[in-house]
Amino acid sequence: MKRPFDPSLYLILDLALVGPGPVDRLVTSAMAGGVTLVQLRGKAVPTRELCELGTRIKTLLAPHRVPLIVNDDVAAALAIEADGVHLGQDDLPPAAARRILGEDAVIGLSIGSPAEAVGVDGAILDYVSIGPIHRTSTKSDAGPAIGIEGFDRVRRLFPDLPAVAIGGITPDNAADIIRAGAAGLAVASALCYAVEPALAARAFRSRIAIAARPRVS
Repeated sequence: MKRPFDPSLYLILDLALVGPGPVDRLVTSAMAGGVTLVQLRGKAVPTRELCELGTRIKTLLAPHRVPLIVNDDVAAALAIEADGVHLGQDDLPPAAARRILGEDAVIGLSIGSPAEAVGVDGAILDYVSIGPIHRTSTKSDAGPAIGIEGFDRVRRLFPDLPAVAIGGITPDNAADIIRAGAAGLAVASALCYAVEPALAARAFRSRIAIAARPRVS
């Protein structure tokens, strides 16, 4: 049975931003503020340490039914018994990840342009992450900002999948992105750097709710 997930407010828990020390507090606070999905990103963290941390985070999330996704590392996702994996363009192909993790795993793929969408089988995926929408310093290998128009061009290539927007997203621009058709907002620095992650998450949830209201003509 496919694992349910809600990508509306998607925390990218980047250990390069927060380190292993305050992770528990950050995750707990962000959930209290309305985060619905968490991705563990630790590109420079040794696999054993990443798995130990991931197992701890999964224990924190489980009572709240917030899924845990692992960035890039299919083997770590398997070891942690995470809910899924998020893949980049240079990672293991989605079809291979699906064979390893099984049909019920949540698998997402980063796509930054229509060219990167060529040959992608949307039937294998559960969501696509599109961006960077705005300029970001969080991910050094992120491509150029594509803006909301670029997001919309890629989103339309995958009409049957939730499209998550990523890159430079703040409460100030969140509503416009949701109105452009985003099923969710993937946020790293705006939550990881927050003094009070719960308050920061609530600010995003407020903008998401505003964007969902019908416009009065």
